[in-house]
Amino acid sequence: MNPIPEKVSDLILEIKNLIGMPVGANAVMAVLESMGIREIDVVEDYQQESLATMATLIYNELLKEEYTDEEMNPSNLDVYVSSYEGFNKVKEGTKFYIKGLFSVLPVFLQIFCVVYFGYAIWVNVGFNDLQSTAVVLAVIWALILTGGFIQVIGRVGSYYWSSLQRVKSYIAMNRLFFKAARFVVFVLLFMNIVNFFLHLYPYIMMLIFSIYTFLISILLLSLALMYPIEKRWTILFSISVATSIALCLHFYTNIHVFITHWIGISIVILESFLVYKWSFKGVESQKKKDAKKFIRYGVIIYNNNLYFLYGVFLYILIFMDRFLAWSADRDNTVIPYIVYYEKDYEIGMDLSIIIFFLVAGVLEYSMHVFSKQLSVVLQKLDFYSLTVFKREFAYLYLRNLLVFLGTSLVAFLLVYSFMYYDWGYKSAFGESFPEISNKVLMYGSVGYFCLSWGMLNVLYMFRLNQPKNAVKIIILAVIIDFVVGALCSRMISYEYSVYGMLAGMLFFLLGSLYYNYKIFSRIDYYAVL
Repeated sequence: MNPIPEKVSDLILEIKNLIGMPVGANAVMAVLESMGIREIDVVEDYQQESLATMATLIYNELLKEEYTDEEMNPSNLDVYVSSYEGFNKVKEGTKFYIKGLFSVLPVFLQIFCVVYFGYAIWVNVGFNDLQSTAVVLAVIWALILTGGFIQVIGRVGSYYWSSLQRVKSYIAMNRLFFKAARFVVFVLLFMNIVNFFLHLYPYIMMLIFSIYTFLISILLLSLALMYPIEKRWTILFSISVATSIALCLHFYTNIHVFITHWIGISIVILESFLVYKWSFKGVESQKKKDAKKFIRYGVIIYNNNLYFLYGVFLYILIFMDRFLAWSADRDNTVIPYIVYYEKDYEIGMDLSIIIFFLVAGVLEYSMHVFSKQLSVVLQKLDFYSLTVFKREFAYLYLRNLLVFLGTSLVAFLLVYSFMYYDWGYKSAFGESFPEISNKVLMYGSVGYFCLSWGMLNVLYMFRLNQPKNAVKIIILAVIIDFVVGALCSRMISYEYSVYGMLAGMLFFLLGSLYYNYKIFSRIDYYAVL
């Protein structure tokens, strides 16, 4: 038997000190990679054939080491894990599910206002098709333009806030916020210049579209600041106050509906900024000292570029079908503009997306429980049993999936009841549910179900620092959405662009399941990264 090189012996001791008894050779390989050891280093510096070979050698040597009873007793593992299965877990899980659902209550408030008042903070059922085109496109573009920045604000801001680095959190979020605002202004200027020469839309419509897009973008960015600093209550509070004021202005004054919307949105922005500034009181003086030595904005984006891309392409995937449906001719009628609002299609999509909002609480719950369990296993169980280790994570995923499926079923029943029972759509709008809306709703509901499940899978990838595959999947999903939707909406009828949306989101689900299976089959490797 060949003697073990001295450098490899040093690594064995170092890895034992780092993680104790590893769960397998994959865990050892993950630690070696995290230490910066490359394949070329293995051959030249450690006289081994490959990184995998050296990881196996180290793991086999560590098996021969002596460990304490606590490290070597697999029953300790079961006892500790099972201790997390009790009342506290249920209590904490319920709290985080409600917390996640609480985040989407403002959306349901807007839906309630539309159903009972015909008006919400940026919606008015009295809009004509051209006005609706301007406002709905403004909402879509605001989400697409800010989606990437919101992902990075949440990730970077939460990291510094949770590690009690308040100054860095404030500097990072400020820079990202204002960079995003400048980016939105730049894109809107570009759109208006193009429209000036090509005259794709009336100039007044583009002006209205630009104001709505800018204000809604700032609103979304302002509310994004509330998540890292744990002030989510501000979102519901500010939107409730702003909606109440806007409703009063709309019904009891002669102010134009556009102005009432802009006032309402501005109130949300103002309230959010006041809470944001209050949360960082005392930081302003330190900010000037630390701003120069803080990492540059470009570095922040570069380090989080995959999360940024995911945020952008997520909203492109969600809204691609609208662009395709609204740009296709309808019933042998040529549409007056390049993209033009269609009411029946939008009704179906608006109702189907409710399913996504209703299961949002599951995403919050699942991420909390997964992070908690991961910490338990990594910090307390010293990687003894690979079988138990993998079993716990499989059980965790299946448990979260059951909660997700149960919530989705409830969401489907609620939407179905609103469609077909007298107290629902017919009572609110005085007409039966349109046939085209019904078709779009059916396929759209399944699509948003697939999207929600796929996003649940992506959260696990993010938690285990594997965003690359998530971005790859969502870009391919967007391409499938576009190709299938374009063909169906042009060759059959405009409403069949929903087939593209369904195909893209189904691919997103299947792709995320595939990569999650790969990750969970080597959880001992990815959990250490």
